[in-house]
Amino acid sequence: MRCGDIIKNSWASDDNPTRHFIFVEYSGQYAKVIHLDGKGGMSWGRYYKDSLKHDTEHYTTVGHVPIRKILKTALMESMS
Repeated sequence: MRCGDIIKNSWASDDNPTRHFIFVEYSGQYAKVIHLDGKGGMSWGRYYKDSLKHDTEHYTTVGHVPIRKILKTALMESMS
């Protein structure tokens, strides 16, 4: 899994805002993610690293967004 991967959590129902999330990084035994909060915003979340790595039946990669590139470009542009 790499930063920016969009993951579908099939444990969550279709109307659950956390059904899809973006993987950010592993930190210890957890994976840090960003997901919708159901109120029009976003929030941080975390999952067990082992679950994301091994339960590929319920956690599947469905897309990717180049988060690091987008953030780096925005920061570099703000410095000019």
